[in-house]
Amino acid sequence: MEYLEKTPLGNLMYVRTLLDVFGHLPLTIEYTNQYGDTVLVEWVNLDDDKYDVYFMYKIEMETLSKFFRKDINHLTLIKSAIDDKYYEFKPGKSKSKFISLNYGGLRHDGLPKPESFYDKDYWL
Repeated sequence: MEYLEKTPLGNLMYVRTLLDVFGHLPLTIEYTNQYGDTVLVEWVNLDDDKYDVYFMYKIEMETLSKFFRKDINHLTLIKSAIDDKYYEFKPGKSKSKFISLNYGGLRHDGLPKPESFYDKDYWL
């Protein structure tokens, strides 16, 4: 997903993959929009039809820096979304709908464990 157009958070341009599984499955991807906001896209799980489920949210750069410094864990990073706004989507479907949620509405079975901290040597 190099470029995501017409999302609720603007037109998103790929910046980098932050976390992935063996270089094949990106779990956390950083984007920027036309306003210069930092947007993270997180892979959550597969739905019942075997489509990937993602959610996106805006984050402050200082919060992302805290994650890189291991001052906060991955779950805290996700909980730090600006305005507690998340948008779930399934890019594999022909027309991806964006569902607006707050943290309580996210699929918690796919969220990282509290002991999950950033480790670039392990993930990338």
